Amino acid sequence: MKTVVAAGCAMLIAAGAFAQNYGTAVRRAKEVTTQTEKASQGRETVVAPPGLPMNQPVAPDPKLALTLTNIANLRMDFVRMDANTPPKPALTNDLAAAAMGNKPSGETIARFARDLQAAIAGNDKLVAQHQKLAQDVHALFNRGGLTGVQAITVSNDVQRILRIAGAPPEAIAALDKDIEIVSDETK
Repeated sequence: MKTVVAAGCAMLIAAGAFAQNYGTAVRRAKEVTTQTEKASQGRETVVAPPGLPMNQPVAPDPKLALTLTNIANLRMDFVRMDANTPPKPALTNDLAAAAMGNKPSGETIARFARDLQAAIAGNDKLVAQHQKLAQDVHALFNRGGLTGVQAITVSNDVQRILRIAGAPPEAIAALDKDIEIVSDETK
C-alpha cells in the first residue's frame, strides 16, 4: 500500500514539475517573441536572456517560435470547428505540422482530426480550454520529447478536459485510442 501511495505522489510531483516547466517555457517564449517582433519593427532592441553577455543579441529559438505558432493555429482551428462538416484541411495540416520529429501517418492524422472534432465541435464549455487543449495536442504529437510520465500526464489532461466539458464518452474513447497510435508513431 505504501508503494502505491509513494508512486502516486511521485506521479503528482512529476506532473506538477512538467506543468510548471512547460508554463515557464511558454511564458519565456512569448516574451522573446514579443521582444523580437518589437525589434523587427524598430521599437526595441533584442537583448540576451539573463546569464548571457549583454553585447550578444539573441534571436528567438526557431523551434520555439514554430511551437508557439502551431499551438495558436490549433487553437484557432478548434474555434472554427463545425460539428456538421468534415474536419477542415487547416486542422489536419496543423496537426501534421505539430510533429517536429517523427511524424504520424496521414491516415492517423485524419482519424485524429475527425475524432477530435467529434469530441469538441460545438461544445461551448470547451472554449475556455482551447488554449490548454492545443498545448496538449501539440505535446502529444511530439511524444519523442516527453518522458513516459509526461506523456501519460498530457494524455490524462486531454481526457480530463473533455470529460469535464461533457464531451461524448465514445468520442473521448476514440480519441484516447488515437492518442496511443500517435504516441507509437511519434516516439
